[in-house]
Amino acid sequence: MKHSKDFWHQLANHCGYNVRAMARHLGITLRQLERLCQQDLQLTPRELLWGARMHIAADLLVKGHTIKSVALELGYIYLPNFSRAFRLFFGLTPREYIARFCPLPGHPGGPPDLPGLAPVPRPPRPLGPGPAGVAAREFPRPPADPVETTNPH
Repeated sequence: MKHSKDFWHQLANHCGYNVRAMARHLGITLRQLERLCQQDLQLTPRELLWGARMHIAADLLVKGHTIKSVALELGYIYLPNFSRAFRLFFGLTPREYIARFCPLPGHPGGPPDLPGLAPVPRPPRPLGPGPAGVAAREFPRPPADPVETTNPH
């Protein structure tokens, strides 16, 4: 039985974006979860979770959350690790992503209108797993899980 992409995203969210919790929730082994996810989405569970986290990050950044608060929300303790994972996924750093895709001045979540300055139109945010026209399998392998125990510096 093939499951929808929505099923997988709801499962990931319900299980706190944890592969082991997903398998446990479904009552299957990690290997069975990998096969099922590969069969349904042509992605590993880790790739699925990485993509879901990065899309959550992008949504929060565009809504005006700080890069640091988004990184912490997604379980990253060391900010450069979050920035590296984000850049690998979208091809832009979080700061570049905000500059390119944040709402126009005067719109909810956007900067305030400045008198005498015409708003510069911004391109729409890409849909799908990453930059427009790039399939999910073309992305590099996801970085290690975001939960970190030590700061290397």
